Amino acid sequence: MLVNIGVSYKKAPLATLDALTLRELPAFYKILKGVPGVRGAVVVQTCNRVDMFIDADEDIEVSEKVLWNWALETKFKLHELMKLAEQRTGEQVIEYLVSLASGLESMLVGESQILVQLKSSLIEARGLAASSPALSKIFEMSLAAGTSIRDKSVIGKGRPRRHQDPLARNRPDRHDSDENIQGQGNQRCDCCKQDTSKNRVFL
Repeated sequence: MLVNIGVSYKKAPLATLDALTLRELPAFYKILKGVPGVRGAVVVQTCNRVDMFIDADEDIEVSEKVLWNWALETKFKLHELMKLAEQRTGEQVIEYLVSLASGLESMLVGESQILVQLKSSLIEARGLAASSPALSKIFEMSLAAGTSIRDKSVIGKGRPRRHQDPLARNRPDRHDSDENIQGQGNQRCDCCKQDTSKNRVFL
């Protein structure tokens, strides 16, 4: 069974996403592999989201245990994390991955950084023996589908447009220049630069 648990900019400000970032990702992969029923996992961490993709046994509920370990590892309040986290299962996970790879879930719709981030996250999970054959195949198929969608539609053409951010107006860290700092050439916010200490992977 495929399971996705994640928090994105759509429900949480950047400061909260930073607080939910897993600083010791290799150690957390070991924790996930120790959860009964978990066959494999791929964690995707960017400035705008922390997503966990899990391959689990059909008859075992893993979401609560994953959330509990996530909260414990980041010292984040569990009840707050449960409010922010979105959960998907089965085909919903595949649809979401394809949408991610297509750039439709990005703050700047159509930006291409997410493709590199997804590929790098998969490579890292494989290197740590954390992914499963099923997850690897689904990631590869979703990346191919996302690339094809970009090539055959208007998503991959022209300048990326900003996704409507429901939290933007109330964000204390929002500036008028926010429209131009992410996903456009080398103009990126500081948190989007490579930060190996936080196990984030960016262009």
